[in-house]
Order: sequence, then C-alpha cells, then structure tokens
Amino acid sequence: MKCRACLIFAVIVVSVLLCSSCVVLSLEPWFNSDVQVFEERLLGKWGDTGEFWKFKRGPRNTYVVTLHEDDGYIRYRAILGNIEGAYYLDGVTQKVMPADEKAPEWMYVAHFLVRLEFERDKIRLTVLNMDRLEEMIEAGYLSGAEGEDEELVIVSSTETLQSFIAEHGQDADLWDEEDWIPRM
Repeated sequence: MKCRACLIFAVIVVSVLLCSSCVVLSLEPWFNSDVQVFEERLLGKWGDTGEFWKFKRGPRNTYVVTLHEDDGYIRYRAILGNIEGAYYLDGVTQKVMPADEKAPEWMYVAHFLVRLEFERDKIRLTVLNMDRLEEMIEAGYLSGAEGEDEELVIVSSTETLQSFIAEHGQDADLWDEEDWIPRM
C-alpha cells in the first residue's frame, strides 16, 4: 500500500510539473536503444523567461533535460528515439527542487513519453491523451494499472511499448494538443 501511495503521488507531481498536462508513466522504457538517436538541434533553451526547458548533452548520447520554473526546477535524464520517422523522448526524473518538495522514489524509476516535433526555431513536446490511451488499453494494445485516484501506469514490456509507438504513435488523437515552444 505504501508503494501504491508513492506511485499515485509521483503521477500527480509529474503531472503538475510538466505544464499541468496529464502524464502517463511506464514501469519500463518506452523503446529500446536500437531506435535511439541524438539531435544536436535540440540542445539549448526553449521557452520564455518564466518557464523554460534546457537540453544538454548527457552521457552515451542521452540528454539532461531541465524544466525551469519561477519557484524551482525538475531535471530528467532523457533518451531520444526515432520510430517510423517521428521523434519521442523517454524520460526519467533525476532531481526536483526546491528540496522540500522531494519527489517519491517511484518518480525516479518510472518512464514518461513525450512526442517531440521540430519546426525551425520551435519545438513541441506533446503528452499522451489519457482518454485515448485508456481506450487503447481496453482494446488490449497495452497493459495498464490504475491507482486509487484513477492515475494510469503502463506495465507493458519495452518491446510491446515500442511496437505500440510504431503502430499508433502518429495517430493525432493519441496526443494532447500543445503549443509550440520557441528557442530562447
């Protein structure tokens, strides 16, 4: 029960910190290293003075991604994948500040998925649409678990997740609408 409560809290914290969008977490990575790529054009700052994303090169062609907000920041380790010609970020939380808002342990192992699009000097980071994903789980495409407050956690294998992205990742209704973020 204690782990379940931590997981529910982690989902809520990640949701609030990621632009108040609904974030779906997976216990496994969303894709394998065979589709991993590195895009130099993603490096740098994106956003505005109040809230911005900073992408730095991490070890082994990964990214250190930091979401800066007025009252603190959250840092992730992320891997960029190219599946069927589209980009996706698989991220795991590394640090949350201020320290008095320490994230639960579950937040540091669960993976979230963001679709990434480029347009000149703008990017769009789009999260999965919870309602559509729940329909896909009910149809048997993925396995999910529900927390006490109806948070969704994906429990499918990495191979299943990557196949799901390859088959359905470019379906527009699978993703929430998000604004473009300009380069700073």
